[in-house]
Amino acid sequence: MKILVKVKTGAREEKIESAGNGEFKIWVQERPEKGKANEAVRKVLARHLGVVQWRVELRSGFPQNQKFLRFFKQSPSNFLLGFCFRQHSDILENVGVLC
Repeated sequence: MKILVKVKTGAREEKIESAGNGEFKIWVQERPEKGKANEAVRKVLARHLGVVQWRVELRSGFPQNQKFLRFFKQSPSNFLLGFCFRQHSDILENVGVLC
């Protein structure tokens, strides 16, 4: 699931508001230095969604205040394994190798 986030850095406290349609506004205390604010955004969003932080991945908008994040319903390795198998199942059956 893709999530659009607008971020405000240097806030007094962390908070999150839903803007509807899978969009959120997130305030974080960290400044945008060396990815600290991006990690804080992942942490706040994961806490809001009730999932562990590794299930939320920043997809684009690293240096910007508008970001796209992706929420994994399953672990990324299982997701990639399933994707790889679906894409190459005919080849893998012939060779007898798992991706």
